[in-house]
Amino acid sequence: MMIKNAALAMALALGLAACETSTPTATPVSASAATGIDGVVAALQADVGKDIGGGVTLLSAEADGSTLRAGFQFVATVAQLEAIGRQEFEDGFTQGFVGSLCSNPAVPAFMASGGAVEVTMVDPAGAPILARRVTSC
Repeated sequence: MMIKNAALAMALALGLAACETSTPTATPVSASAATGIDGVVAALQADVGKDIGGGVTLLSAEADGSTLRAGFQFVATVAQLEAIGRQEFEDGFTQGFVGSLCSNPAVPAFMASGGAVEVTMVDPAGAPILARRVTSC
């Protein structure tokens, strides 16, 4: 129950903003949009290695051309998440994280010019929990 509460609290804390997901594309991002995303990545990188709340640790943050990548680790195992509603957790976390990023004007501009945000998460043993690519706020 504690893990479910932590997972749901994290999803709610991140805002649960609506977003759309899609398959990867190779659309180049404009130079101005790519430059604008650098500040977002730098802010994320300052939190690498920290628990950002709800038992979620930011493992990595980087921009690679038209993709901003953020990797996380969650305290629950894949089996524990399955028991409490893994899909609900994945959707809530992804939407909340990307929604919080989209509050920075550089992120919608980045996505509008072909950029995407990739969110990955693993459990404590390194087993994949989620991998999502979001292309709009």
